[in-house]
Amino acid sequence: MRLLVVGSLVTLTLAGCTGQVPPPPPDRADMPAVELPADRDEAAVISALRRIDLCAVLRTAATSAGVAGYEAMAFSPSACTLRLRGDDQDRVTVGVSGLDSGRRLASPAVVLGGARAYTTKDTTACEIWFPLTFRLALDLRLDAPLCDRANKLAAGVAAALADPAGVAARPRWEACEVLRRATDAEVRIGNLDTCTPLDDPNLRIDFTYPTDVPTFNAKRTRVNGVDVWLETADPSSGPFCSLSWAPVRGQFVVRVAATTCAKAEPLVGPVDALMRQPPPDGVPQEPLLYPPDEPDREFAGDCAFADLGNLPPRACAPHVGGAAPDSGDALRASDEPGGVCALARDAVTQEFGDQFRPVVVAPRGYFACYFVTPERVLQVEFSVRPDAAVSRLSGRGAREIEVAGHSGHVTPYNDGYRYRVAASTNADEPGVLELSVVPGPVVGAEVPGDAGDKAQAVLGDIVRKHFG
Repeated sequence: MRLLVVGSLVTLTLAGCTGQVPPPPPDRADMPAVELPADRDEAAVISALRRIDLCAVLRTAATSAGVAGYEAMAFSPSACTLRLRGDDQDRVTVGVSGLDSGRRLASPAVVLGGARAYTTKDTTACEIWFPLTFRLALDLRLDAPLCDRANKLAAGVAAALADPAGVAARPRWEACEVLRRATDAEVRIGNLDTCTPLDDPNLRIDFTYPTDVPTFNAKRTRVNGVDVWLETADPSSGPFCSLSWAPVRGQFVVRVAATTCAKAEPLVGPVDALMRQPPPDGVPQEPLLYPPDEPDREFAGDCAFADLGNLPPRACAPHVGGAAPDSGDALRASDEPGGVCALARDAVTQEFGDQFRPVVVAPRGYFACYFVTPERVLQVEFSVRPDAAVSRLSGRGAREIEVAGHSGHVTPYNDGYRYRVAASTNADEPGVLELSVVPGPVVGAEVPGDAGDKAQAVLGDIVRKHFG
């Protein structure tokens, strides 16, 4: 598919002013074919997790981090809490959760224990995620803003998981697998001990250890030949029915909950029968955690560091190099995938640093070049607009500038700045060089104070070399 510019409005406007209709712009070249990284096999990841004792993982991590005086407690089979004795608020919990692509992009990335991780911190907690697939992660949360301690524990977790035999457990069922087999429902794993069908958010199955079963208002009853504890909510709080039992003595409790008992009861028999069988076997994922160089998002190469807004992954491709177009063709640099990056690459890396890596992006029918870094703190975006005049693009808050004898302006843009400079010395002629300097997608990123001077230096270098 060819990338075309829809120029009807521009054509009518120019025709009305001059009486002549300019020729249509040439077809844009195709976006480079992008080979996107493949996600891991989720079944293999789940198979590995079902064989791991997360309390053994936390105990091993605490020992390696030099943490003394703790108590490890599991409230469900696939999660564990480490409570430090003498400080009830200072506790660490580890379990499986969802971590979407956008949240990964916005979170600072670190390497802990040889594995990629993402971190966040607020005034009450420090949280670390180890990606497991493009969607799932192992979540470690310390309920105190002590990230040094959390990082040491997380490094110990990564080391323990690198040797799964040392923290092995008897394979166990996972909640969504049980629900899927019992009902044929479509499910989406987000927590190994809780599952809800995609088409019925009022039905849920939970695995828990019997710290609160039976509750004070539960009563014993028999459903489909299975002895269960029945709990119904007060009518004033809405309909609710919960059925709890332990299919295998000495193991965890299964709880089926729904808005009505008529909806919950049919699951008891099939779920109980499944839970009395060995869980499904499968080849576990090894290694379980991502090494630093394995992609954990569906973006090619350095595109994983770019804030692309709502653009799909295939709208970005790593720049593969090449020479800048000749001066006579520089105004059409945005017609070719590599042309616009070649124009700006040397100037951007000279002013902002070699750590900035170019990627080709097709945001609005033409090619642009984004310069990004693995830290994702600052993003530099460059494009050439051959059919626009800088004198007609000035907006609210614009400040006039001059770069290498060419007129232009700077405006606030996305918490940063956008610089537009005429490609010729006549600001009314078509041709605009556009450079935006914006915070990167990572939380807390800001544009540094010297970015404006660097941006104008970049544009000056491009103007003198290609548009002088």
